[in-house]
Amino acid sequence: MTGSFKGPKDEKLSKEIVKRLGERIKQIRIQLGYETAEAFANAHDIHRSQYSKFEQGQNLTFVTIGLLISKMGVKYRDFFEEGFDN
Repeated sequence: MTGSFKGPKDEKLSKEIVKRLGERIKQIRIQLGYETAEAFANAHDIHRSQYSKFEQGQNLTFVTIGLLISKMGVKYRDFFEEGFDN
């Protein structure tokens, strides 16, 4: 493997990816009928301030994303179907 992930382009791409993840989480929450992040968090036993950070693309790990996808009742392919074309 050549190269590394430490340049400005990589950092910009990383920020864009987590932003898209947060937007997708919010989009699905709304599609599920939850008008607010707080309503979804309360219904799924997630601390509301933590869940709000997820929608902002903060504190996201692969495990966290997997747990949210599970709680939302969607398949991984459906979650990543929109907004992740590259």
